[in-house]
Amino acid sequence: MRKESIENARYPHTIKVVRVTFGDWLSSTSSDGENEQLIYYGAGRCFTSGGVGGNAVDITSRQISIPVRFDKWGTLIPSSGDRVEVTMGEVTETMEVKDFEPDNNRTLIYCKRNANLNQ
Repeated sequence: MRKESIENARYPHTIKVVRVTFGDWLSSTSSDGENEQLIYYGAGRCFTSGGVGGNAVDITSRQISIPVRFDKWGTLIPSSGDRVEVTMGEVTETMEVKDFEPDNNRTLIYCKRNANLNQ
């Protein structure tokens, strides 16, 4: 029997958490008044945490594990309504933060993903 070495990184995905705000149309640099504030960019792991639900659309519950201790966030923390972009290889998914909590030297972010938004 041949043995193969399998590499399974703890945090194989790239996670970007941004807070989208809408400013005054005179002070905004973008044409639609949307401004993004970067909350987190780095390694993480995204996984499904439940079934699929919704009414006429598919909505999936997801969890994201980030290697940042809860007390190391500082003043900017992920909040409900923030947008998360998860890159898994060649696939990028966008979802919305619903909640987050501490968990053994990491942070768990709970998200909802609308499958119809990723075209």
